[in-house]
Amino acid sequence: MTESIDNQLQTQIDGQLMEQGAFTPLDLLLSSGRLTYIDYEQWRQGNQPYLDETLLGSPKRIRQQLDAAVAYAKQIGLVEDEQEFTCWDNTGSKLRLSADDEMHHLLSLRFVSVQNEPQMDMFFDNPVVVLVNDIVAALVSRSLADAERALDNLYQQSPNHADLAMFDQMVSALGRSQGPCGDTQAELSSVQELSGHAKRLLSAQYREYLIPLWRYLAKALEGVAFDPEQPQHHSSYVLARAEDWPGVSHAVNQSPLWQQQPVLCLRLAESGLRRQQRIEAITAWCYLCWLHPQVAEESLNEGGQGDRNVSDLWHRFLDLEDTLELDEPLEIGVFPAWLLLAEPGLAQSLPEKLPLREDRAAQLFGVCHRLVKARLAADGDREMGLRGELQQLEPALVDFLKSRV
Repeated sequence: MTESIDNQLQTQIDGQLMEQGAFTPLDLLLSSGRLTYIDYEQWRQGNQPYLDETLLGSPKRIRQQLDAAVAYAKQIGLVEDEQEFTCWDNTGSKLRLSADDEMHHLLSLRFVSVQNEPQMDMFFDNPVVVLVNDIVAALVSRSLADAERALDNLYQQSPNHADLAMFDQMVSALGRSQGPCGDTQAELSSVQELSGHAKRLLSAQYREYLIPLWRYLAKALEGVAFDPEQPQHHSSYVLARAEDWPGVSHAVNQSPLWQQQPVLCLRLAESGLRRQQRIEAITAWCYLCWLHPQVAEESLNEGGQGDRNVSDLWHRFLDLEDTLELDEPLEIGVFPAWLLLAEPGLAQSLPEKLPLREDRAAQLFGVCHRLVKARLAADGDREMGLRGELQQLEPALVDFLKSRV
C-alpha cells in the first residue's frame, strides 16, 4: 500500500504514465504551471544558469510536491533513471538544473514501468530500434533532413513497423511547418491528431516537437476573429497548446467582447492560473458566473480547471445552503459578490463594475464591493447603510457576514 498522496498530484503522475509511458519531475513542473516552457527554452539555450531559479511559487512547496511525487513513483514500482541535459547550441555543453546537488538530481530523474524498461542486450543492438531513436532525436531537434533520412532507412529496414505511418506523418508536419501555412484548418486538425501519438512516441521530449508546430499555427492565426462555431480556430487555443500563457491572455483580451464567449472566459481563467495572475483568473470566473452560469457551474463542479483555490471557494459557497440553513441554494450569479465578502482583499484589485449589463447580480456585486471598501476604511456609518442595502438584495449574504463575526 502506498503512502497518502495528494489526489491532484497523483492524477498528474498517472496521466503522464498513461500518455508517455514514463514520469519525470521536470514534466510535472511544466504540466502544473510551476515552470513555463518559455523559461525552459531559455535554460536549454544557455540563457539561464539554473532551471530551478525560474520556477513559479514557493520553493518549499515545490520541493514538497516533488519529493511526494518521487516517493509515489518509487512506491508503485517504477524504475528510476537519471537524465542528462545539454545546451541546444552547437557546443552541446551540459546544463545544471540547480546549484543544489540534491535538487539537480531530483529534477533530472525519470521513471518508467518495469515492462517498459528495455533488455539491454536485446535493445541497443537492434538496428530498427536505433533507427527509431534516430527519428525521435531528429524530430525533437527539429532537423528535417535528419528526420527524412532516418525515416527512409526505417522504410527500408522495417516496412511493416507499427509506428512507421505515424512517424511519416510527424516528419511531414515538421516539413510543412518550415514554410508558409496554407489551409490553417487542415493543419490544425493534423497537429491535433499528432499530439497524442507524439506524447507516446517522444515521451517527455514531446514538447520540443509539438510546441513549435503550435506556434507555427498561432502565427498563421494572428488577426483571425474568434468564431464560436469554430472555437479552436483561434490563436488563443493554439497558444494554450503551445503553453504560451501570456500569449493566450493577449489573444483573449484582443477579442472584442470576449466576456460574451464562455470559451474565451475559460481560456483567460486558465491563463491567469498558469501565470499566477489570480485577479485575471477571478475576473474571468466572475464573467462566467454572470453571463454563462451553466458553463461556469459545470466547470466549477469539475474542479475549476485545476484551480484549487477557486474550487475550494466554490465548495464553501455551496456549503452556505447548509451552514446558513437556507431554503434553497444561492444562484451562481451571487458567487462573485460572495467572493468579495469571503476575501475582502479582492475589492482592492477588482473594479467595482465588471458586468456588461445592469442587473441584480451587478447591483449585488457593487454593493458588496462598496461595503468591503467601507469596512477597510473603517467607515462604520457607510458600512451600516450598505448592510441595509445588502439585506434588501440578498439577506443570506448578511447572515454570512454575521457568521464570520
